[in-house]
Amino acid sequence: MIIEQCECRYVLDSKGFQTVEVTIILSDGTKAMGSAPRGSTTGHFDIQYHEKFQKGENFTPELIGCKEKFIEIVQPLLVGTTINKKNIQKFELEMLEKGELNEYGNVLVATSYALWKLWALYNKVPLYSVMGDEQLHKNNVKHLVNIFDGYPSSSLTGIEFLLVSEENISLETLTEISNIKQNLKQRMKNQGYTVTVSNQGAVTVETDNFYFVIKNIWKSVKEESENAEKYSLGLDLAMTDHYDKTTGLYYIPWDPQKEGSYDFLESTYKNWEKEINLTYIEDAFSDNDYNSWKRFRESKPERLMVFGDDFFATNIDRLIKYGKYVDGIVVKPNQVGSISSALLVVKFAEENGIRIAFSQRTSETSDLVIAHLAMASDGSFLKAGGLDRLDRIEKYNEVLRSE
Repeated sequence: MIIEQCECRYVLDSKGFQTVEVTIILSDGTKAMGSAPRGSTTGHFDIQYHEKFQKGENFTPELIGCKEKFIEIVQPLLVGTTINKKNIQKFELEMLEKGELNEYGNVLVATSYALWKLWALYNKVPLYSVMGDEQLHKNNVKHLVNIFDGYPSSSLTGIEFLLVSEENISLETLTEISNIKQNLKQRMKNQGYTVTVSNQGAVTVETDNFYFVIKNIWKSVKEESENAEKYSLGLDLAMTDHYDKTTGLYYIPWDPQKEGSYDFLESTYKNWEKEINLTYIEDAFSDNDYNSWKRFRESKPERLMVFGDDFFATNIDRLIKYGKYVDGIVVKPNQVGSISSALLVVKFAEENGIRIAFSQRTSETSDLVIAHLAMASDGSFLKAGGLDRLDRIEKYNEVLRSE
């Protein structure tokens, strides 16, 4: 079947920022759309989005030339092409190799999402079933749910507090986590805080007190769960944002008056594993502090899973080189520009015993691609945000629909 038409437009994401949406139509009328999510920050190794913040980062960026680049480069290559997996992968990998769209990652991602969804629709199968090496759906996706996010103007900004459960995603557990969230909201209100919802759908209040947040999370878990032992705590610390490469020291967001060396962080993380039941830690060190990643891998507690997000940016070359320093990788297709590139990372990770967390972005869309990637993988985590925004909840719902 031939691609007959494709077009690019600008729409709004979950923050009300403009993003790219692509529609592709086959000659039989089959149609699919894909839209690009975006992160609040871009790591050193992420593919770039072509945008400009005219009024500052709290206002929507202006998308510069994305539609024009789509018409110039993408449209001529796709129209008239036969739709199949081989051609999709060839197109995506060639685009990245040529580099013509490397500053237009939002165009690449939206096109990639639309192509893969179109291929699934044409074959009348779920999206997860056409990903990878024709992997079967394993219905083996684990919970990694944002419960609290650091308040934007606090020292905890950028830190995500997560509930981890190795049970397969289920309506019962998601409902329980939702009740924990509601309990936490009420608990914070009762202590005089103004409670709001973060961009990622988690509870947030204006506090710098890291241990206060932890204490209240665990109180809510124990009140709402008859089996609180099935949960552990996860933290995304985003330590790249707190690293001084010149001194080799870290600004410590949970203790704003302090700077710390690797030894301080190592001791802290090991203590947290016992004291706050920490089993998942993401971006525990800067993405260019290679020695710290290596040292901690050799000394960490066995049950503490160390995951890299900014450290890899869903980049296969970095995973091949540094995968031995971690237990897992966070996969975000928009970091690398296409589903094909993300699937290369997934394949290498699975073949080498590296766990995977498929993750949302701060500015999300209605696309459910990361849920399908998680379902096409074996025993991965789905980190789709908190249970207080529909753009996040729908990604968990998509897993429930597959049962």
